[in-house]
Amino acid sequence: MPDTHETLGGVPREEADLIAGLPRYHPRYCTDVWAGKIAHIAVQLSNGAAVLRLELPDGLFIHRGVPRDYMQTHHPEVGGFYVVHLSGHESYLPATVFAADWRAADADEAASIEKELAG
Repeated sequence: MPDTHETLGGVPREEADLIAGLPRYHPRYCTDVWAGKIAHIAVQLSNGAAVLRLELPDGLFIHRGVPRDYMQTHHPEVGGFYVVHLSGHESYLPATVFAADWRAADADEAASIEKELAG
């Protein structure tokens, strides 16, 4: 059984898949998060789950599947941000709120963390 206390870049191993590929952001008042701007939402009508197409600062896109509970709780919209907290909690923030409270992590720091997470 893997050691659940082991971390990669300060992130528990079991949460590493959630943040893989997402840029890191520093907050004004709380812990760092990883986030991507929502470019498209494809909802699966059969079960209410969705696939979010996330735009990264470098212009690339990645996809994240989210369950129906996420969609019902957060009501994400295109242009807002899919956010993963250090605890692994997934949330949503409108673009204006995200821009007011978060700034991108230093590029060297972010590259170092991505390299460590990649193994």
